[in-house]
Amino acid sequence: MFQWSIGNILNPILDFIPYEHTATLVDNYMFVAFVTTSYTPAPLILILIKLFKLAKLLFVQQELKYLLELLNNILNTAENESRPGGVGPDVP
Repeated sequence: MFQWSIGNILNPILDFIPYEHTATLVDNYMFVAFVTTSYTPAPLILILIKLFKLAKLLFVQQELKYLLELLNNILNTAENESRPGGVGPDVP
């Protein structure tokens, strides 16, 4: 059975700002580790530019899908017109 308690976390490094943490239980002990990061969030404009590029890529992929379907239909139509009777596959 575990007994939870809230301890005081002393911060001897004044500039240390915990960013993420993890905790692991080992027997009756809990080890808690904190990390800091030099990551600075990107400005909103950079995020919007990346979203725009992603949307543009998705749009192009969708357009290519329609183009390939159109070409496939054209090829199938041309193939069917070259068959005797003009429709369907040849049946032996």
